[in-house]
Amino acid sequence: MALSLVVYCDATPHRLSRGIAMLKKRLGRGLDSLIPQAEAPAAMPDRRGIEIARIQPNPYQPRREFSPGELDELRRSIGEKGLLQPILVRQTPDGFQIVAGERRLRACRELGWETIPGTVVDVPDGQMLEVALVENLQRQDLNAIEKALAFRQLIDTFHLTHEEAALRVAVDRSSVTNHLRLLDLPERVREHVAEGRLSMGHARALLALPPTEDKERAADRVLARQLSVRETERLCSNRSGKRGVSGRREPAGDDDHRIRHLERELEQALATKVRITRQKVGGQIVIDFYTDAEFSRLQGILLSRA
Repeated sequence: MALSLVVYCDATPHRLSRGIAMLKKRLGRGLDSLIPQAEAPAAMPDRRGIEIARIQPNPYQPRREFSPGELDELRRSIGEKGLLQPILVRQTPDGFQIVAGERRLRACRELGWETIPGTVVDVPDGQMLEVALVENLQRQDLNAIEKALAFRQLIDTFHLTHEEAALRVAVDRSSVTNHLRLLDLPERVREHVAEGRLSMGHARALLALPPTEDKERAADRVLARQLSVRETERLCSNRSGKRGVSGRREPAGDDDHRIRHLERELEQALATKVRITRQKVGGQIVIDFYTDAEFSRLQGILLSRA
């Protein structure tokens, strides 16, 4: 669960925009200097045909479930076109241990292969989990929830910021943040996303609902009506619209659009989720952080040259 920094403010969108511009100017290129470059595992490539019977599973493999349908499809592809990408293994006293490519190994074993093309690398125990996580995250067939869980494990295990995790996997920081937000959904809604009944776009729209709204019921309504992502966004927007003192929802005006734009600017500058809410007088800026290291990073940014 994310923690948040809350900043109270008494400013119009114009004054707030000027303040954010000043903050971004202060940041300059500071973010780059705060992000250490990921070190690649020490490796001595040695490509060969490896006896499948001598290859042991990776005890650090973060993905425990492999879809039978996915394995069937991969087996057919390898049977028709061959194995296009060798697996990665490391040598052990008893043979070899899979580093990356366990699905390919299983598919080739089911095809009756006795050997498999593999590259032998030197990866210490401490980096086996990281290599397996990164290999999983760089695959295209993971569903959004599996990616979110893998990002969470990568960040928690190696104490990374969202930006650092993004660099390890070669994706945008916003992709990391958006996937992690999916873990805030109720379990039943996450299951809909994992099983493909709801897309990530649907899930992000449901996340916009206030905490008091029942996201499970909203998800059921989306599924029952077979709503598109755009229709789901409209549904959630109507249910989470601002209420004035009278309790009636107030239509979004130009100020609201400017606030959303300012939120995006702050998120880009701070590399984390930011929410701005206005009240009759003043308002709040809420800055999310997910680890102690990320809190320290944000603290350094916000207090620099203050």
